[in-house]
Amino acid sequence: MINLHQETAAVAAWPTDERLRALQRIIPRARVDDALAQTGRDRTHCQRLPGWFMIALGLFSRDAYRQIFRCLQVFRPGGIPGRSTLCEARKRLGVAPLRALAAQVVALLGRPETPGAFYRGMRTMAIDGFVLNVADTPANERAFGRPGSGRAPGAFPQVRVLALREPGSHVMWKWLIKSLRSAEITMAPSPATLPATGYVAVVGSAFSHPRHRQRRARASGPSAGTHHLQSRLHPDPTLAR
Repeated sequence: MINLHQETAAVAAWPTDERLRALQRIIPRARVDDALAQTGRDRTHCQRLPGWFMIALGLFSRDAYRQIFRCLQVFRPGGIPGRSTLCEARKRLGVAPLRALAAQVVALLGRPETPGAFYRGMRTMAIDGFVLNVADTPANERAFGRPGSGRAPGAFPQVRVLALREPGSHVMWKWLIKSLRSAEITMAPSPATLPATGYVAVVGSAFSHPRHRQRRARASGPSAGTHHLQSRLHPDPTLAR
């Protein structure tokens, strides 16, 4: 099962220059510019804010906004905007460019020699579910809900994420974000849309319910050609690699 906190912490421990090189290699500036133009944000977002600032927030998750901006602008003259300016620029940028950028750059990376990427000639895919905190705003609480006990509500609203990922490379290929009240079983058919042939989907025991098998069959169709393996190990040692 995926552990975003551990993986994010591992990336955050990389040296700054190594994270910057990874950002520029995986997400070229041209792709960022294309996503901004495609969504009409090329003229409306803050000109001093690099389009990949939001991506850098993930790579530099332990650093302050102004420190991240300083890392991205290391060779450019000029001052550093205040945190409030960067926050407002991030809000104006919105989610649309990031969605367009993800469609361009997210791809499966596993090769036949990659450990855990293939099983008997078929690419392995895993369905993972997890919960993430989101910003503590009234809009997020209305849309996604907030956990809590009978005595007190949780500190943050939360979203439930169901992801289709490649275990061999840890690439999160497709994902669906719903309210905290949503059940993974009812979410599964949407992100589990695989290409026609050559894939093995590794799922947890919760997905063995007959109702889910019927939903999966309707979503996949009779000619899908995709095999499903049920994993009863928690966590599955194969997926942990």
